[in-house]
Formats: sequence, C-alpha cells, structure tokens
Amino acid sequence: EVLPAETRAGASFRPVEIRFDIQEGPQTIVTGASVEGAKALTSGQLASRLALSAGRPFYRPQLAADRDALQRAFRNLGYQNASVISQLAFADQQRQVVITWTVNEGQQILVDRLLIKGNQRTGIDLIRRELTIRAGSPMSDEALIESQRRLAATGLFRRVRVSELPRTGSNRRDVLIDLEEAPATTISYGGGLEVGRIARADEDGQAADFLDVAPRGFFDVSRRNLWGKNRSVTLFGRVTLRRAGNQDSPDGGNA
Repeated sequence: EVLPAETRAGASFRPVEIRFDIQEGPQTIVTGASVEGAKALTSGQLASRLALSAGRPFYRPQLAADRDALQRAFRNLGYQNASVISQLAFADQQRQVVITWTVNEGQQILVDRLLIKGNQRTGIDLIRRELTIRAGSPMSDEALIESQRRLAATGLFRRVRVSELPRTGSNRRDVLIDLEEAPATTISYGGGLEVGRIARADEDGQAADFLDVAPRGFFDVSRRNLWGKNRSVTLFGRVTLRRAGNQDSPDGGNA
C-alpha cells in the first residue's frame, strides 16, 4: 500500500507499507523412510545420516541434502559412482509422505599405489605417517582431504596436493601426493622502542622515577626440517640500548 508523500531532510518520498498474506495449506509429515539396494552399509548406518525420518516435517530442500549425505557415505567407502534416487509416496491429501531411497553402489574403487613427488629434504616415513589413506584401502574423498590437511598442518610444505590418478579398465587407482617444500631457513628481524619508568638519582642525590625511552631490536634465524624429520632449531637474540647511568644494564644476545 502506497502511503501519502513525506519529506525528510529536504527529500520527498512516498513510503510503502508491505503486508504478507500467508496460506499455510496442509502440513506434510514423513511417515517412513527406507533405503533399498545398499550392501556396504546397514540400514541403521544409513538412517543415522538422514534428517528426514519418520515423524519429521517434510522439507523438500532437505531431501537434496539427505541425498548428498548418502552419496558421500558411499564415496568414502570407495563407491565413486554410486547413485542415489528418492521416490515420494504421498497420502491423505499430501499430509503424509513415505520416502524410499534406491541406491546403486556400482564398483568399489581401491587405492593401488601412493606416489610421493616433490620432497627433497622431508623423509618418506614422515610423509606416510601423516597420510590417512593407505594402499589397498577404499578410495575415500574424506581420507584424501584429511591427508592433504594433515600434511599442510606440519608447516613443512608451501603447497600440498593429494589427488587420484585416473585409470581405465581397473577398479584400482594410484594416489599422487604432490609437494612443494617450504624454505628450510627463515630469517626475521625488527625493531621498536621500549618506554618505561626507571629509578635513578637526581641532582640532589635522591632517588626519583624518570621516563626512559630506549631503542631495541631483535633478530632470529630458524632452521626447519632437520634431517627430514620435522625438527627445528631457532637462534633468537635481542638488544636494548639504554643511556649511561641507568640502573638497568643493556641486555643483548639473549637466546
């Protein structure tokens, strides 16, 4: 509804009042949800991944989310081409619905070889220890992502990529761990001012507090990934220059 014109801050405008009229219609409740065609996972394991279960209100966008959850569960078991289809059976003038999920698992894909590329200083055993995917295990999307995250979290690599290598005519795939190591030596330095109150003798020989401003600096050298075993050593030093006669003596070379 367009309201009469108003003027504020020298500007004229026509305010509009908006009203929403809602007709709810019948509420649809899920009266049953079942999964057919699955062999790798039990009905209980699949039901725990479904948000649309018996007694819940039916929400169509959640249907797509449940389908993605089921597909993800099978992909993490190596069924990379698993298909999940939903069928809806409405009753009682669309007040009730039964959901039937039909699963076609397809062929299970297994990991054949782990190919590690790009490591020059980092030991193979250290890299394999961080991997959550193993030769002979199912080709799991979750395991690929977790392996990449754990390798990146070590801080030893500038770039980490864990990917599946395609192969036709076989249910086995190689996994490539492509690495780019970070620099082994890092150097950092900086400076600033230290401001504080210190006690020293005044002209009468009495102790008094004075404002003291002193420049300071720091320097450190770090060597990472010693002997390829994710060990490091750091040498750190700092120095503060104070005026002669202060009670605090200069500190330098602290490690």
